[in-house]
Amino acid sequence: MANPMPSQEVLDIVRRGTVIPAHPLALTRDGAFDERHQRALTRYYCAAGAGGLAVGVHTTQFEIRQPQHGLFKPVLELAKETADACAASLGRPVVLVGGICGKTPQALEEAAFLKETGYDAGLLSLAALKEETVPELIAAANGSAVLLATVLADGMAMYRDPGFFKRAQLAPATLAVAGLLIKPAQDAMLNLFSKKTTAVMTNVPGPREKLKFLGATLEQNLFWVPQSGTVGMGVSILSYGGGVQFGVMTDSTLCPDPQKIIDEFEPEFAKLAMVTLMLPWGE
Repeated sequence: MANPMPSQEVLDIVRRGTVIPAHPLALTRDGAFDERHQRALTRYYCAAGAGGLAVGVHTTQFEIRQPQHGLFKPVLELAKETADACAASLGRPVVLVGGICGKTPQALEEAAFLKETGYDAGLLSLAALKEETVPELIAAANGSAVLLATVLADGMAMYRDPGFFKRAQLAPATLAVAGLLIKPAQDAMLNLFSKKTTAVMTNVPGPREKLKFLGATLEQNLFWVPQSGTVGMGVSILSYGGGVQFGVMTDSTLCPDPQKIIDEFEPEFAKLAMVTLMLPWGE
């Protein structure tokens, strides 16, 4: 049994190397789903050169599935519709990865929905099955993999059974798995992949209100994304207190003037704000 594979065009994009960011969730001030701004985010990522989008994963993974919100299908359908329009405009495919999680019946339902909606692959989390046996984990993983190409989002199963991936029809997310292994194994895996990596980027949504520490207001803060091996660039983006902090760490041989990258961030951010403001109001 093998994973159903995406189209050759999509495979070529992935094999050449591309950026597939986790799509944020746009909400109104009242906490309702904001379709207009959600579309704007999708368009911006595509216009900025992202090779694809991962939807229903990361920070939005669990909340949109809760019955009181009922946003899983609307969010993924809107992303697919908008990404298809972007692909037609750009003249290239936009790779779409959808999140899959929950107990086996829920995971299979979500995988079937992704396939029906036209997603290229699924990102499977086994977190809801942490009390299940390894054979049950394999059954859940293979059930999703029968429907569409599936990548594992965590290393819990491999930690419990190193032979997991030999029996599960998955493409492991190796760097996520590495975090659960002993230090020598982590080092070996990270060194292998760091030799094939040029840059690493991460964004962290911080609190909207500034924090206080012992009565003093924390006005500004910044973090650095961890780098290893020969990775030449690290990009850190942090939203905090109504603003955005942007940091770049580079190898001076590869990028002797990182300030040029930082200088381009503000105008790009302004373009995103302008695109949002130009959308029709009240929709």
